[in-house]
Amino acid sequence: MRTTSPPPFDVPSLFPELAGSERTTVRLHPRRGDDPGRDATKMGGRFGWPPTDPWPRCDRPHDAFDGSANFTYRETPPDDRPFVPVLQLRRDDVPELGFPPHADIFQLLWCPASHPGFYAPAIEVFWRSSAELADVIAPMPVLAPDGLLYVPGTCVVHPERVVEYPGLGEINGPLMDRIGAWEDSQGDPLFQWSLSSAPGTKVGGYPYWLQDPQPQTCQAGHPMDHLLTISDTEFNGGTWHRWLPIEEAGLWSGPTRARLDVQEPADLQFGMGSIYVFICRQCDPLPIAQIYQR
Repeated sequence: MRTTSPPPFDVPSLFPELAGSERTTVRLHPRRGDDPGRDATKMGGRFGWPPTDPWPRCDRPHDAFDGSANFTYRETPPDDRPFVPVLQLRRDDVPELGFPPHADIFQLLWCPASHPGFYAPAIEVFWRSSAELADVIAPMPVLAPDGLLYVPGTCVVHPERVVEYPGLGEINGPLMDRIGAWEDSQGDPLFQWSLSSAPGTKVGGYPYWLQDPQPQTCQAGHPMDHLLTISDTEFNGGTWHRWLPIEEAGLWSGPTRARLDVQEPADLQFGMGSIYVFICRQCDPLPIAQIYQR
């Protein structure tokens, strides 16, 4: 069990305009551990797979880091690289994901390479029935060192529901000015750090944008919903006071390795970044979009 600290201030009391804008997010709290099973809720590990379905492979060009001091990339041709398992969620554990009627398992896989245009792994998602899954060992690609940064270590997850509010980037007009003035009076950006949206790997709620908000629309023009976020860092030096679970609060000032096991549990490295996944629930078959920020 992991428990988020209560907010240090009551948001609707401070800013009545935000009353009614609250949303519930499901913080997943991934922690390294043994694989809980082929059809269990988890991050990384082995996924069960329908025996008649081919394992997904990447047919897109990739970016290869050229080793130069300015971190430039060059485009390489597709190499039929297998995807790797990233996140699997059961409907019983995280119904907030919004499963279609036929499915009780959600699977997210990605190609563990940087891709031109968004410089991050390329995602595919699958909505499954647990009855169709067999015990399949995913093929692992041969990866350059930079590709290993995108292969998550096996983690168990501890879903927790938390109420959150939109970040400052999604607020406009006089209210944004009032929040900025209040933060100045506190000496820290406390609204963004502790009172708005939760950082880290989570389902639903508001995106914890690291840059300007990038809302998405599908090809049919429908606004897309924030489905989930996968982050390489669960909290940082500004946000840990609120978002480091109460049960683990002492780790911040403890040994570095113990803190990093909680702060960066899956050993993903996006440059202190996040991959945001969006979904259109008005179109069939539930198209997704992804955004990467760091």
